[in-house]
Amino acid sequence: MALLELFQSFADLWTHFDSVEAAAHGPGYPPPTLDSFDPESGRQHAAAFRSLAIAIEDLEPDSLDEEIDRTLLLNAVRVRLRRLEKERQERVNPAIWTDRLVAALEARPGEADLLARIPAWVASARDTIVKPPLVHLEVALAHLAEARGQLQSESWWQSDKEALSRANAALEVLEGFFRHEVEPDPAADAGALGRDAIDWRIQNEHLSIHSTAEVTRRVAARVGLLDQRAGGADVAIDGLVDAYADRMRGVPFGDGGSEIRRRLVPPAWAKAWASFVLSNRDDEETVAVAVAYAAGQARLGALDLGLQLGSLAPTEAVNEMIRLGVTEPASLGTIGDLLVWPLAETGITLLGEEWEALRDRWPGGAADLIDSVVAQGLFHPTLAAWRLGNGG
Repeated sequence: MALLELFQSFADLWTHFDSVEAAAHGPGYPPPTLDSFDPESGRQHAAAFRSLAIAIEDLEPDSLDEEIDRTLLLNAVRVRLRRLEKERQERVNPAIWTDRLVAALEARPGEADLLARIPAWVASARDTIVKPPLVHLEVALAHLAEARGQLQSESWWQSDKEALSRANAALEVLEGFFRHEVEPDPAADAGALGRDAIDWRIQNEHLSIHSTAEVTRRVAARVGLLDQRAGGADVAIDGLVDAYADRMRGVPFGDGGSEIRRRLVPPAWAKAWASFVLSNRDDEETVAVAVAYAAGQARLGALDLGLQLGSLAPTEAVNEMIRLGVTEPASLGTIGDLLVWPLAETGITLLGEEWEALRDRWPGGAADLIDSVVAQGLFHPTLAAWRLGNGG
């Protein structure tokens, strides 16, 4: 089976396993729907991902471009497989379930079929989730309140009213389960990935060679450097970078930009690239915004890492994000993303540093590097350097 065919099989499988995550990586995926993460479904998806990984490993690439695409695809499969076989976060983290609920409701307003899936999905969540950390429960309840608010909108009232009534009743049951039935894990570091898992994720999900100890040092140094660059300016996260990242994913590339590259752009990679591009513009105002974004983002990366190491209490993370202006007082705000998408912010921080290192050794300067990367559709500094000659 050719590499592109294996990718299509992966994309189909991924969409059935976690359609919200798949749709966040690029074009060509269907709108997110409501996926169940029950153990039986997990076993079935793990077996399928495992078979795909073996088939991809057995391929003999015919060119450097195919070897790079094979690396991208194989890593994507391995990350999902580890999630199912080793981490099993869906069994202890209700925020993953409720995050997907909110995303599905946003993506499919008024869709009766989605409403009809909610009662069975709630039953699956109640049968699957055990010993969730307290903060994950709080985030899940915040998501659930948002979802129930969404169902009050006109698009849902104009849908199947009986299905809407059953969906609302099921979500009320789920709220009761979260508040009164499930036994939480009270440990201070409950839900933290720990060093071994962090090592694996950094090296395989973000393609960085660094150990957790080195990542901790680099992220701290990055915070200090970017704070200095920002010169004490307001470091609140700005929407400019996120908007640019959303626009650039999936755009037509040059001859080197394959379908695999277009459809496997992790959101963290897109944001790191967008921040790098904007910080190298000729427009001083845009550069100032990008630098301020990067400074605030690096602090989020440090918080993200601290939470997953278990060295930072969630309440401390919330207080720091209130100070940064990315969440409101008495709100969990962005901490939900840190718990649902662990190490994404840390990955952005590391990639920002690596893009700058590649730029500094690139003979043609920033503009030439940016053009070369876009032509190849490789929005990761290690992959770009591999394809383009490790510095030009």
